Order: sequence, then C-alpha cells, then structure tokens
Amino acid sequence: MSQDSIAHIVVGLPVEGPFDYSVPEEFRDKVLVGVRVLVSFAGRKRVGVVVSLGKKALIEKVLPVLKVLDETPAFEENALAFFREFALHFGCSFGEALELSLPASLRKSRRLKAWDRTTPVGGDPAPRTDLLFDCGLKKRWEIILPRVEETLRSGRGVIVLVPDASHIVEAQRRLETLAREFRGVLLRHGTDKEELERWIKVRSGASRLVLGFISGVLAPVQDPGLIVVLEEDSPFYKHDQSPFYHAREAALLRARITKADVLLVSSAPSLEAWRMVSEKKAALIVGERPVCPVKLLDLSNFKMKKGTVISPGLS
Repeated sequence: MSQDSIAHIVVGLPVEGPFDYSVPEEFRDKVLVGVRVLVSFAGRKRVGVVVSLGKKALIEKVLPVLKVLDETPAFEENALAFFREFALHFGCSFGEALELSLPASLRKSRRLKAWDRTTPVGGDPAPRTDLLFDCGLKKRWEIILPRVEETLRSGRGVIVLVPDASHIVEAQRRLETLAREFRGVLLRHGTDKEELERWIKVRSGASRLVLGFISGVLAPVQDPGLIVVLEEDSPFYKHDQSPFYHAREAALLRARITKADVLLVSSAPSLEAWRMVSEKKAALIVGERPVCPVKLLDLSNFKMKKGTVISPGLS
C-alpha cells in the first residue's frame, strides 16, 4: 500500500476500534481525518468516522471505503481529541461518543456539502475555572455577560448550558443582544432538517454562541473559549441513556483539551464544585449572597440523638 492508503475508522457501536479500511485511488484526496464515510461493518453498511490515516493495516485483508460523505470534515482535530477522552472518561466507545454529537440525519449516509474553513484563534495559555455562587438572577448576569462578550470578541466560541426549559427564557433574554450580533443558536429538539441546519451553522463557524441543554456541551463549536454551566448542581445534567455522561464533567473535560474557561453558576453549588474550590482547581466568586447562611456539614459519621427530629446542624 502507498502512503496514507489505510483509513482508521470508528463506528457508532459499543465495540473497540479503530478498524482498518483501504482507501481506493478515487477517494485518496477526499478521505481526510474527521470525515464521515460509508463502510461495510459486520455485514452491514454503516457510517464511520476517519480518526487517522496510515500506510499499513494491522490485518492482511482489509475492506475498502465505499463512499465519502463529507466534503469538509465533520470533526476538527480538537473535537476528535475531546471525544476520544470523553469515551475513556465515561466508558463508551470512541465511535459512540462521536455519533452522540451528530444530528440524526448525519448518523445516516446523508452527504454533507463543503463550507469555508476558518483558522482557530487558539486556546488560552492559562484557562481558568470559576464557581459563581449566586442566588440572584440580576447579579449573576452582570458577571456572566461581560465574560461571554469578551470571549466572543476575541474570536472564540461560547457555549451556555441550562438544565431545563424553565431556565431557557431568562437565558435567551439576557443573551439576546449578543445573539443577534453573533448569530446565536438555540439547540433544541426539532425536525431532522432543523437540527441539521443548526448543526451546520455552528460547525461552519457562522455562529459562535450556542445556548443549549445537556447535549449542548457536545455542540460543534470550532474553537470554544468559554463554557458556562448554569445551575451546575442540577440533576438534569445527567444523561441517563447510553452512553451515560454528566454535562458539567464533560464541560470541564472539553475545556481542559481546548484550553477554554469554565464558569460554573449555582445558588446551591454541588459538592463536586465545592471540592474543586477547596483544592484550588476553581476560584470562588460570590455574587448576591443567600438570605440564610450556608455551611458544609460532614454527615459521614453523623448519628441522630434520641428524642430529636431535626439535625443539630440545622437547628
């Protein structure tokens, strides 16, 4: 085989990979790292993603790539790096992680036309993670909005996550001005066509501001510079279907790989967030203080006294 005539491909199944496929001469200039291709896998035609190219296969007889589906790669190098770590961290296959981030129509053999590729600005050499402990809506947005605007004007992308629909209206209202200027996208359920249009808008760089729910952390923002997780303690950030993951942890993982800032926001921070502050992995920002004082209680060896119904720590 000649140089780069072997494509290492993963598929959206719970199986280890990547798997070797030969690249026919007619596809030699089209099979790039990050593109979707159609291959024969276990006797069926499946969509796979090229994660690397090589000169030599690990097995003697390899099947050929049947079709190239993307004119521009669906995944950039930093996205592949993130999903590779995502798979290791959350215990799924690389292919499952990649497929999870695609709209429904791109999990099938739909072709994807080309767009103009932009050059990433590059990661912050000293990204930071902050925990904004705030109980008031006004004060928190006075801190959030300048961070969002600064990142967008630097040429990088911003992802804002909300846990459920009850928070979306307020977030949209606060981000309205920036969304108009930077063609913000709200990721939500819709038809396959609508989901694909939003995905292309973000992936092509036409929009660098994304507002979404749990899966928003997987949005194809080319060069994310800030990820905001509103109400980071919410249980709705847990994805309870395979592959299982937690959006807050995925945000921290993606930020580490892309050298982006993370802003965790909560009126009742999770123990995980408090631990990050105590270990100096995150800085604490106090906004509008709660009406009642807040303190941490260690209940690991707690025993309730006889004749009481209220914990001494709450009395």
